[in-house]
Amino acid sequence: MPVAGVFGLLVLAWVAVLGAFVSGVDIDRVVLGVASFLRRTLGRVSTTVARKTESDAVQRGLREFDDARGLIRNDPTRVVGAIGWAVLGMALFTLPAITTANALSTPIPLAIGFVAIPVSDLLNALPVPGGLGGVEVAMAGVFVALTSVDVAAAAVIAFCVRLCTYWFLLLLSGTGTTLLSARSA
Repeated sequence: MPVAGVFGLLVLAWVAVLGAFVSGVDIDRVVLGVASFLRRTLGRVSTTVARKTESDAVQRGLREFDDARGLIRNDPTRVVGAIGWAVLGMALFTLPAITTANALSTPIPLAIGFVAIPVSDLLNALPVPGGLGGVEVAMAGVFVALTSVDVAAAAVIAFCVRLCTYWFLLLLSGTGTTLLSARSA
């Protein structure tokens, strides 16, 4: 329950920040200040940073951002729809963990899946080929730490999740690309 509460608070905080941006909170001064700081520091060693943090470029980006905020203000149901789709996507993304755990008679709460899957996927940023090993170990570790699942079941659950959400997609997309390439040739 505490994990679900934290997740709920994070979602509410994100919705509040999004609401503030949509309602027209003035962020121009903050963005210009951060851009100026980045130009003075990182801009000295990177021409790309220097070019992207020029006042005109930042002002142009802020105008585009304000245009997007205007679209949302005109039709706020877009935000509600986007949040709904994001929650549905996250639930479907955690479904392999929940169903595998149930098949092993070691149920995992959906809230734990909502935390374990994205936290372990952060390890994809590490330079490990395809996140191979690190993501699965982290996912299994989170399952063991937050639930009563034993290590062996957690390893099987993590393997099945990665099989469904990563390796199967690679196989499917590779097969599709091969078939489309063969047809066009």
